Amino acid sequence: NDFLRAQYEEIYDGTLDDRAVQSKVADFVANVTTAIDTVVNAGPVAVVLVDVQDPNMSPLISQQYPDAAGRQRVTAAIEAVNAGLKAMADRHGVVLVSSSTVTEAGLERFDENGMLRVGDLAVDIARRGNAPGHLQLDDNAGHAGTIASGLLANAWFIEPVNAAFGTSIAPFSDAEVLETAGIRR
Repeated sequence: NDFLRAQYEEIYDGTLDDRAVQSKVADFVANVTTAIDTVVNAGPVAVVLVDVQDPNMSPLISQQYPDAAGRQRVTAAIEAVNAGLKAMADRHGVVLVSSSTVTEAGLERFDENGMLRVGDLAVDIARRGNAPGHLQLDDNAGHAGTIASGLLANAWFIEPVNAAFGTSIAPFSDAEVLETAGIRR
């Protein structure tokens, strides 16, 4: 949440000057490092860490935030965070997953109307809502709904864990995601 909503706007519009953005980036990486140190020092454990997704990957952001230079400030801050997370992950032997993998993998799922296809369901990515056919919930933060959570579980956790640690956890099928969301039985 450090780069969403008000925090995004503070970087985008320059409310946070370059020094404040650098401090925010350093604090973010330090906080994650503290969490990883705590887990790794607790005993032998395999850790997967997902980096920060750039909200600017969404075409909806450019509509809400039309200044390209402002959006680039946010992207640069997130790239700095992710570079710091990568360096820390490399030092700790932690598997780092790029959050953009879910966005890139999801591109093949879009239909001609810009809807995300999950099984036979067209999922609305543009509007928030609490019904299962929306990617994001209608809360202040736009948290992922059940369908988005199932897709994220596959891309950010199950597949990377299988690849990094030789496990064979079965990813959720579209049918399982829809069933969990209460759409199909």
